[in-house]
Amino acid sequence: MSNSPSSQNQLHGLLWGTFIGDALTLGSHWIYNQSKINRVFGRITDYVDVPADSYHKGKQKGDFTHYGDQTIVLLDSQEPGAFDLPAFADAWKAMWPGYSGYVDGATKGSLENFAHGLSPQESGSESNDLAGASRLGIVVNVLADQPLEDVVLAARTQTAMTHGDAQVVDSAEYFTRVLRRVLDGEAIAAALKAESTRIYADTPAGDWFAKAKSLVDEGVETAAALAKLGLTCHVDEAFAATVFVLLKHGHSFEEALIENTMAGGDSAARGMLVGAVLGAAHGKQAIPANWIEGMSAREKISTWPGDAPTRTKPETERVTFTNRDGQSLDARLELPAGEPVAFAVFAHCFT
Repeated sequence: MSNSPSSQNQLHGLLWGTFIGDALTLGSHWIYNQSKINRVFGRITDYVDVPADSYHKGKQKGDFTHYGDQTIVLLDSQEPGAFDLPAFADAWKAMWPGYSGYVDGATKGSLENFAHGLSPQESGSESNDLAGASRLGIVVNVLADQPLEDVVLAARTQTAMTHGDAQVVDSAEYFTRVLRRVLDGEAIAAALKAESTRIYADTPAGDWFAKAKSLVDEGVETAAALAKLGLTCHVDEAFAATVFVLLKHGHSFEEALIENTMAGGDSAARGMLVGAVLGAAHGKQAIPANWIEGMSAREKISTWPGDAPTRTKPETERVTFTNRDGQSLDARLELPAGEPVAFAVFAHCFT
Protein backbone atom coordinates (compact mmCIF):
# COMPACT_ATOMS: atom_id res chain seq x y z
CA MET A 1 0.00 0.00 0.00
CA SER A 2 1.29 3.47 -0.81
CA ASN A 3 2.01 6.13 1.77
CA SER A 4 0.07 8.74 -0.19
CA PRO A 5 -1.95 11.47 1.56
CA SER A 6 -5.19 9.77 0.49
CA SER A 7 -4.21 6.45 2.03
CA GLN A 8 -3.14 8.21 5.24
CA ASN A 9 -6.54 9.88 5.33
CA GLN A 10 -8.15 6.46 4.96
CA LEU A 11 -6.00 4.97 7.73
CA HIS A 12 -6.96 7.79 10.06
CA GLY A 13 -10.61 7.16 9.19
CA LEU A 14 -10.18 3.46 9.89
CA LEU A 15 -8.61 4.16 13.28
CA TRP A 16 -11.24 6.66 14.44
CA GLY A 17 -14.06 4.64 12.91
CA THR A 18 -13.14 1.59 14.97
CA PHE A 19 -13.49 3.47 18.23
CA ILE A 20 -16.50 5.58 17.25
CA GLY A 21 -18.37 2.43 16.26
CA ASP A 22 -18.04 1.28 19.87
CA ALA A 23 -18.54 4.58 21.70
CA LEU A 24 -21.73 5.51 19.86
CA THR A 25 -23.40 2.31 21.03
CA LEU A 26 -22.38 2.54 24.71
CA GLY A 27 -25.71 3.72 26.11
CA SER A 28 -27.89 1.28 24.17
CA HIS A 29 -25.51 -1.66 23.98
CA TRP A 30 -27.11 -5.03 24.64
CA ILE A 31 -30.63 -3.64 24.60
CA TYR A 32 -32.44 -6.08 22.33
CA ASN A 33 -35.81 -4.34 22.43
CA GLN A 34 -35.65 -1.86 19.56
CA SER A 35 -38.78 -0.06 20.75
CA LYS A 36 -37.11 0.52 24.11
CA ILE A 37 -34.09 2.11 22.44
CA ASN A 38 -36.38 4.53 20.62
CA ARG A 39 -38.38 5.22 23.76
CA VAL A 40 -35.39 5.82 26.04
CA PHE A 41 -33.00 7.61 23.69
CA GLY A 42 -34.91 8.72 20.61
CA ARG A 43 -32.77 8.57 17.49
CA ILE A 44 -29.15 8.28 18.67
CA THR A 45 -27.03 10.67 16.61
CA ASP A 46 -24.38 11.44 19.23
CA TYR A 47 -22.97 9.93 22.40
CA VAL A 48 -25.60 9.41 25.09
CA ASP A 49 -25.68 8.98 28.85
CA VAL A 50 -25.55 5.44 30.16
CA PRO A 51 -28.74 4.24 31.90
CA ALA A 52 -28.53 3.06 35.49
CA ASP A 53 -29.61 -0.47 34.50
CA SER A 54 -26.96 -0.80 31.76
CA TYR A 55 -24.23 -3.45 31.72
CA HIS A 56 -21.95 -0.42 31.45
CA LYS A 57 -23.31 1.60 34.36
CA GLY A 58 -20.74 4.02 35.70
CA LYS A 59 -19.45 4.84 32.23
CA GLN A 60 -19.85 8.33 30.83
CA LYS A 61 -20.99 9.32 27.34
CA GLY A 62 -18.01 9.27 25.01
CA ASP A 63 -16.46 6.30 26.86
CA PHE A 64 -16.04 2.80 25.43
CA THR A 65 -17.62 -0.53 26.23
CA HIS A 66 -15.27 -3.27 27.43
CA TYR A 67 -14.66 -4.03 23.73
CA GLY A 68 -13.35 -0.54 23.07
CA ASP A 69 -11.35 -0.53 26.29
CA GLN A 70 -9.53 -3.66 25.15
CA THR A 71 -8.98 -2.11 21.74
CA ILE A 72 -7.38 1.04 23.16
CA VAL A 73 -5.06 -1.22 25.16
CA LEU A 74 -4.18 -2.96 21.90
CA LEU A 75 -3.43 0.41 20.31
CA ASP A 76 -1.29 1.51 23.26
CA SER A 77 0.77 -1.67 23.12
CA GLN A 78 1.80 -1.33 19.47
CA GLU A 79 4.14 0.69 17.27
CA PRO A 80 3.58 1.18 13.54
CA GLY A 81 5.14 -1.45 11.32
CA ALA A 82 5.09 -4.63 13.41
CA PHE A 83 2.48 -6.47 15.47
CA ASP A 84 3.68 -7.38 18.96
CA LEU A 85 1.48 -10.11 20.44
CA PRO A 86 3.40 -10.47 23.75
CA ALA A 87 3.12 -6.71 24.33
CA PHE A 88 -0.62 -6.85 23.71
CA ALA A 89 -0.99 -9.87 25.98
CA ASP A 90 0.89 -8.19 28.83
CA ALA A 91 -1.07 -4.95 28.50
CA TRP A 92 -4.37 -6.82 28.18
CA LYS A 93 -3.76 -8.88 31.32
CA ALA A 94 -2.70 -5.76 33.24
CA MET A 95 -5.94 -3.90 32.48
CA TRP A 96 -8.25 -6.20 34.41
CA PRO A 97 -7.20 -5.93 38.08
CA GLY A 98 -9.37 -3.09 39.38
CA TYR A 99 -11.27 -2.71 36.08
CA SER A 100 -14.64 -1.14 36.87
CA GLY A 101 -16.41 -1.98 33.61
CA TYR A 102 -18.17 -5.11 32.50
CA VAL A 103 -16.09 -8.30 32.30
CA ASP A 104 -17.54 -10.78 29.80
CA GLY A 105 -17.22 -14.53 29.54
CA ALA A 106 -14.51 -14.40 26.87
CA THR A 107 -12.34 -12.29 29.16
CA LYS A 108 -12.90 -14.52 32.17
CA GLY A 109 -12.08 -17.63 30.15
CA SER A 110 -8.93 -16.15 28.66
CA LEU A 111 -7.70 -14.86 32.03
CA GLU A 112 -8.23 -18.31 33.48
CA ASN A 113 -6.21 -19.83 30.65
CA PHE A 114 -3.39 -17.35 31.22
CA ALA A 115 -3.48 -18.18 34.93
CA HIS A 116 -2.96 -21.84 34.03
CA GLY A 117 0.23 -20.91 32.19
CA LEU A 118 -1.03 -20.93 28.62
CA SER A 119 0.69 -18.66 26.11
CA PRO A 120 -1.05 -15.87 24.16
CA GLN A 121 -1.26 -18.28 21.23
CA GLU A 122 -3.15 -20.76 23.43
CA SER A 123 -5.13 -18.54 25.79
CA GLY A 124 -8.28 -17.96 23.76
CA SER A 125 -11.60 -18.73 25.42
CA GLU A 126 -14.25 -20.89 23.78
CA SER A 127 -16.37 -17.78 23.11
CA ASN A 128 -17.84 -17.48 19.63
CA ASP A 129 -18.61 -13.76 19.99
CA LEU A 130 -17.63 -11.64 16.99
CA ALA A 131 -16.16 -9.03 19.37
CA GLY A 132 -12.77 -10.73 19.39
CA ALA A 133 -12.42 -10.00 15.69
CA SER A 134 -13.72 -6.45 16.04
CA ARG A 135 -10.36 -5.14 17.28
CA LEU A 136 -8.71 -5.95 13.96
CA GLY A 137 -8.83 -2.39 12.61
CA ILE A 138 -5.89 -1.56 14.86
CA VAL A 139 -3.83 -4.38 13.38
CA VAL A 140 -4.63 -3.26 9.83
CA ASN A 141 -3.56 0.26 10.74
CA VAL A 142 -0.35 -0.85 12.48
CA LEU A 143 0.64 -3.05 9.52
CA ALA A 144 -0.58 -0.73 6.77
CA ASP A 145 2.58 -1.10 4.69
CA GLN A 146 3.14 -4.81 5.32
CA PRO A 147 2.24 -7.74 3.03
CA LEU A 148 -1.39 -8.78 3.18
CA GLU A 149 -0.67 -12.27 4.48
CA ASP A 150 1.29 -10.81 7.41
CA VAL A 151 -1.67 -8.60 8.28
CA VAL A 152 -4.07 -11.55 8.06
CA LEU A 153 -1.88 -13.66 10.35
CA ALA A 154 -1.65 -10.84 12.92
CA ALA A 155 -5.41 -10.25 12.83
CA ARG A 156 -6.10 -13.93 13.37
CA THR A 157 -3.53 -14.08 16.17
CA GLN A 158 -4.86 -11.10 18.12
CA THR A 159 -8.39 -12.50 17.83
CA ALA A 160 -7.40 -15.99 18.96
CA MET A 161 -5.74 -14.62 22.08
CA THR A 162 -9.18 -14.05 23.60
CA HIS A 163 -11.57 -15.90 21.26
CA GLY A 164 -10.41 -19.35 20.25
CA ASP A 165 -13.52 -20.25 18.25
CA ALA A 166 -12.47 -21.05 14.68
CA GLN A 167 -15.35 -19.13 13.10
CA VAL A 168 -14.45 -15.95 14.99
CA VAL A 169 -10.82 -16.27 13.91
CA ASP A 170 -11.90 -16.84 10.30
CA SER A 171 -14.16 -13.79 10.54
CA ALA A 172 -11.16 -11.70 11.54
CA GLU A 173 -9.44 -12.82 8.36
CA TYR A 174 -12.50 -12.07 6.24
CA PHE A 175 -12.91 -8.49 7.47
CA THR A 176 -9.15 -7.89 7.35
CA ARG A 177 -9.07 -8.84 3.69
CA VAL A 178 -12.13 -6.66 3.06
CA LEU A 179 -10.41 -3.73 4.77
CA ARG A 180 -7.27 -4.07 2.70
CA ARG A 181 -9.32 -4.17 -0.50
CA VAL A 182 -11.16 -1.02 0.56
CA LEU A 183 -7.93 0.75 1.49
CA ASP A 184 -6.66 -0.10 -1.99
CA GLY A 185 -9.68 1.63 -3.53
CA GLU A 186 -12.15 -1.21 -4.11
CA ALA A 187 -15.84 -0.53 -3.49
CA ILE A 188 -17.21 -1.91 -0.24
CA ALA A 189 -19.85 -4.15 -1.83
CA ALA A 190 -17.34 -5.59 -4.28
CA ALA A 191 -14.83 -6.27 -1.50
CA LEU A 192 -17.42 -8.00 0.67
CA LYS A 193 -18.61 -10.16 -2.22
CA ALA A 194 -15.11 -11.08 -3.39
CA GLU A 195 -14.00 -12.24 0.04
CA SER A 196 -17.21 -14.18 0.59
CA THR A 197 -16.07 -16.62 -2.10
CA ARG A 198 -12.92 -17.52 -0.15
CA ILE A 199 -13.07 -21.02 1.30
CA TYR A 200 -12.66 -21.27 5.07
CA ALA A 201 -12.48 -24.62 6.81
CA ASP A 202 -14.97 -23.67 9.51
CA THR A 203 -16.82 -20.56 8.35
CA PRO A 204 -19.63 -20.38 5.73
CA ALA A 205 -18.79 -16.79 4.80
CA GLY A 206 -20.55 -17.12 1.47
CA ASP A 207 -23.79 -18.25 3.09
CA TRP A 208 -23.70 -15.44 5.64
CA PHE A 209 -22.98 -12.88 2.92
CA ALA A 210 -25.86 -14.22 0.81
CA LYS A 211 -28.31 -13.98 3.72
CA ALA A 212 -27.40 -10.34 4.28
CA LYS A 213 -27.47 -9.41 0.60
CA SER A 214 -30.88 -10.98 0.04
CA LEU A 215 -32.39 -8.70 2.68
CA VAL A 216 -30.67 -5.68 1.16
CA ASP A 217 -32.02 -6.61 -2.26
CA GLU A 218 -35.51 -6.97 -0.78
CA GLY A 219 -35.30 -3.43 0.61
CA VAL A 220 -35.77 -4.49 4.24
CA GLU A 221 -35.08 -1.68 6.70
CA THR A 222 -32.04 -2.05 8.92
CA ALA A 223 -33.69 -2.63 12.29
CA ALA A 224 -36.00 -5.29 10.86
CA ALA A 225 -33.24 -6.94 8.85
CA LEU A 226 -30.87 -7.19 11.79
CA ALA A 227 -33.62 -8.55 14.00
CA LYS A 228 -34.18 -11.24 11.38
CA LEU A 229 -30.46 -12.02 10.95
CA GLY A 230 -29.92 -12.00 14.71
CA LEU A 231 -28.84 -9.30 17.16
CA THR A 232 -26.73 -11.46 19.46
CA CYS A 233 -22.97 -11.54 19.97
CA HIS A 234 -22.65 -14.94 18.28
CA VAL A 235 -20.60 -14.90 15.12
CA ASP A 236 -23.14 -16.58 12.85
CA GLU A 237 -25.60 -13.76 13.52
CA ALA A 238 -23.23 -10.82 14.01
CA PHE A 239 -21.19 -11.51 10.86
CA ALA A 240 -24.24 -11.40 8.58
CA ALA A 241 -25.66 -8.37 10.41
CA THR A 242 -22.38 -6.48 9.98
CA VAL A 243 -22.30 -7.30 6.27
CA PHE A 244 -25.90 -6.10 5.91
CA VAL A 245 -25.11 -2.69 7.45
CA LEU A 246 -22.07 -2.29 5.19
CA LEU A 247 -24.04 -3.22 2.07
CA LYS A 248 -27.09 -1.14 2.97
CA HIS A 249 -25.32 1.98 4.20
CA GLY A 250 -21.86 1.81 2.68
CA HIS A 251 -22.35 5.24 1.12
CA SER A 252 -22.50 7.03 4.49
CA PHE A 253 -20.28 6.64 7.57
CA GLU A 254 -22.73 8.59 9.73
CA GLU A 255 -25.91 6.87 8.58
CA ALA A 256 -24.41 3.38 8.88
CA LEU A 257 -23.31 3.81 12.49
CA ILE A 258 -26.57 5.45 13.56
CA GLU A 259 -28.65 2.69 11.97
CA ASN A 260 -26.43 0.03 13.52
CA THR A 261 -26.83 1.62 16.95
CA MET A 262 -30.60 1.90 16.68
CA ALA A 263 -30.89 -1.80 15.75
CA GLY A 264 -29.69 -2.80 19.23
CA GLY A 265 -28.29 -6.06 20.51
CA ASP A 266 -24.52 -6.43 20.33
CA SER A 267 -24.23 -3.23 18.35
CA ALA A 268 -20.73 -2.48 19.63
CA ALA A 269 -19.04 -5.49 18.01
CA ARG A 270 -20.79 -4.73 14.72
CA GLY A 271 -20.12 -1.01 15.05
CA MET A 272 -16.38 -1.38 15.41
CA LEU A 273 -16.14 -3.32 12.14
CA VAL A 274 -18.60 -1.06 10.32
CA GLY A 275 -16.71 2.01 11.52
CA ALA A 276 -13.37 0.59 10.45
CA VAL A 277 -14.53 -0.32 6.94
CA LEU A 278 -16.42 2.91 6.30
CA GLY A 279 -13.66 5.01 7.83
CA ALA A 280 -11.25 3.33 5.42
CA ALA A 281 -13.60 3.89 2.50
CA HIS A 282 -14.50 7.53 3.10
CA GLY A 283 -11.58 8.87 5.13
CA LYS A 284 -11.43 10.83 8.33
CA GLN A 285 -13.15 13.88 6.83
CA ALA A 286 -16.40 11.86 6.57
CA ILE A 287 -16.60 11.50 10.35
CA PRO A 288 -18.76 14.09 12.15
CA ALA A 289 -16.49 16.38 14.14
CA ASN A 290 -18.58 16.05 17.30
CA TRP A 291 -17.99 12.29 17.31
CA ILE A 292 -14.27 12.91 17.50
CA GLU A 293 -14.42 15.84 19.89
CA GLY A 294 -16.82 14.09 22.27
CA MET A 295 -14.78 10.93 22.64
CA SER A 296 -13.16 10.48 26.05
CA ALA A 297 -10.02 8.94 24.52
CA ARG A 298 -9.69 11.66 21.88
CA GLU A 299 -6.23 12.84 22.95
CA LYS A 300 -4.82 9.33 23.23
CA ILE A 301 -5.99 8.38 19.73
CA SER A 302 -4.99 11.65 18.09
CA THR A 303 -1.43 11.47 19.44
CA TRP A 304 -0.82 7.83 18.48
CA PRO A 305 1.86 7.63 15.75
CA GLY A 306 -0.61 6.12 13.30
CA ASP A 307 -2.82 9.20 13.39
CA ALA A 308 -2.15 12.90 12.96
CA PRO A 309 -3.94 15.86 14.55
CA THR A 310 -6.49 17.41 12.22
CA ARG A 311 -5.80 21.01 11.22
CA THR A 312 -8.49 23.33 12.54
CA LYS A 313 -7.57 26.17 10.16
CA PRO A 314 -5.78 26.51 6.80
CA GLU A 315 -1.99 26.54 6.91
CA THR A 316 0.83 27.37 4.51
CA GLU A 317 3.91 25.17 4.52
CA ARG A 318 7.14 26.32 2.84
CA VAL A 319 8.88 23.67 0.75
CA THR A 320 12.41 23.94 -0.65
CA PHE A 321 13.90 21.39 -3.04
CA THR A 322 16.80 21.01 -5.46
CA ASN A 323 16.22 20.47 -9.18
CA ARG A 324 18.32 18.25 -11.44
CA ASP A 325 20.70 21.16 -12.19
CA GLY A 326 21.43 21.66 -8.51
CA GLN A 327 19.39 24.84 -8.22
CA SER A 328 17.36 25.46 -5.07
CA LEU A 329 13.67 26.09 -5.75
CA ASP A 330 11.00 27.33 -3.36
CA ALA A 331 7.35 26.35 -3.20
CA ARG A 332 4.34 26.82 -0.98
CA LEU A 333 1.96 24.06 0.08
CA GLU A 334 -1.45 25.49 0.91
CA LEU A 335 -3.21 23.08 3.29
CA PRO A 336 -6.92 23.33 4.13
CA ALA A 337 -8.52 22.76 7.49
CA GLY A 338 -9.02 19.03 8.01
CA GLU A 339 -7.53 16.39 5.73
CA PRO A 340 -6.90 17.06 2.02
CA VAL A 341 -8.84 14.80 -0.33
CA ALA A 342 -6.91 15.84 -3.45
CA PHE A 343 -3.97 18.00 -4.50
CA ALA A 344 -3.48 20.40 -7.38
CA VAL A 345 -0.10 21.73 -8.57
CA PHE A 346 0.23 25.26 -9.97
CA ALA A 347 3.63 25.95 -11.51
CA HIS A 348 4.75 29.29 -12.92
CA CYS A 349 7.92 29.97 -14.94
CA PHE A 350 11.16 29.93 -12.96
CA THR A 351 13.77 32.42 -14.13
